[in-house]
Amino acid sequence: MVRRLWIAFAGLAVALLATPAGALPGAAVDQGMQVVPVQGRAVGHGIRQFVDVFYARGGNPGPPGGGGGGGGSVNCTDDNTQTGFAAPFAGAGRITLHVNENTVPSGLNVNTALSNAASQWNGNGAHLSVTFSGSSETTPTQNGTSTIGWVKIVPKNVLAATWTYVDSSNHVIEADLFFNSFQPWAIFAGCPTTATGRFDVGDIATHEMGHVLGLSHFSDSGAQATMYPSAPPDEVRKITLTQGDKSALQASLGL
Repeated sequence: MVRRLWIAFAGLAVALLATPAGALPGAAVDQGMQVVPVQGRAVGHGIRQFVDVFYARGGNPGPPGGGGGGGGSVNCTDDNTQTGFAAPFAGAGRITLHVNENTVPSGLNVNTALSNAASQWNGNGAHLSVTFSGSSETTPTQNGTSTIGWVKIVPKNVLAATWTYVDSSNHVIEADLFFNSFQPWAIFAGCPTTATGRFDVGDIATHEMGHVLGLSHFSDSGAQATMYPSAPPDEVRKITLTQGDKSALQASLGL
């Protein structure tokens, strides 16, 4: 009996060690990697981890509060004039994101959308690079390589999550950005004329790259901000930054 208990304990210990930080233990990737928000968890050597979870608008559990952005209909109104922002959780670093192309959904050419998302931030002083080689990661791993990929995530109303690692001087040194492969993805050339029920890669990527730069979620009343904590299907307005998003980036660069 003692031997059986020891074997069971050892198996549980292995499972816990293999679970990505920010994911709940026991969640098999083939069934969906369960993620929860994390704010500054110590992971050793003076490094802290943040996990920002981005939700599809609506669903249960729902996203943080805030008006606008209702799902199910096309709404691309975007005047980029809102000025509010939340204080960054870390200072922006120079990050190269390596896309694991083996995880990208079949038939989806994401190269231009991901590069353009980085360009939105770089045009305002950030230093983000996107390369389409150099990563074989299929789950978030702190290993010195920043990755973009797709993986099954639960709850299924999660669109994407970013695992960000911050050093003792409070600057981002690594980040892993994973889209939820349970969700339907598309590349829109512009605002869809009719509802498709899909989520635009560039729209969600621009938001997630804000977290790579140390930016926090911000809920404005009209859901205009790129860093708004949720998105409806067919949305493209997060691709362009509001004045508030730009101010948040400047604060991050100044940390």
